[in-house]
Amino acid sequence: MFCVIIRTNVLKGDYNMNRTLFKLLNKENIQLQHQKLEKSLLGCYYSKNNKHLIIINSLILHDKKLYNTILLEELGHYFTSIGDSILQTHNSYRDNLKHLKSENTALKWAVNFFIPTSELLAYFDSNYNNISIQELSNYFEVTEDFINAKFYYMSLEKNTYCIKDSIYLALCNLPNVYIYEDYEGRNTYGYNSKTW
Repeated sequence: MFCVIIRTNVLKGDYNMNRTLFKLLNKENIQLQHQKLEKSLLGCYYSKNNKHLIIINSLILHDKKLYNTILLEELGHYFTSIGDSILQTHNSYRDNLKHLKSENTALKWAVNFFIPTSELLAYFDSNYNNISIQELSNYFEVTEDFINAKFYYMSLEKNTYCIKDSIYLALCNLPNVYIYEDYEGRNTYGYNSKTW
């Protein structure tokens, strides 16, 4: 097992971390380590005595999208959880529910922090004719699952978002996402629409 501790003055472009995330780690005084972990454990957050640590599996260092996604989710634990996200054996149904709720809350924070709805809609406004889930994943440098999670949390707030004028984003049939035009109040849902 090896460990690399990232500090402000040694981080170069070699690591796949987004600058926004790096600044946030420094501002919040969160230590970041890369360690070889079990393949199934991509990252974890640990907090004790007001010291905060995020560990990212070194096996994903060269996958920028996955790296950013895991780092964001672990930052979500820092901002939304008490304690840490270290996996523990859940002996009871209640413990398992508590763990799942913590994961859900951290993911919701992560998608809303990193992909503000207004920024996502602005991206759709400038690209709505030629957009795909893969393109969104590439643009935001996160996994497709992370983009789908963003759509899911948006759909809990409302099912339809105005992109511009009569162009709408519909999230009422996830994982399908629709872009449609509404002419004079007449919904052309499914007609002149784009789905992926």
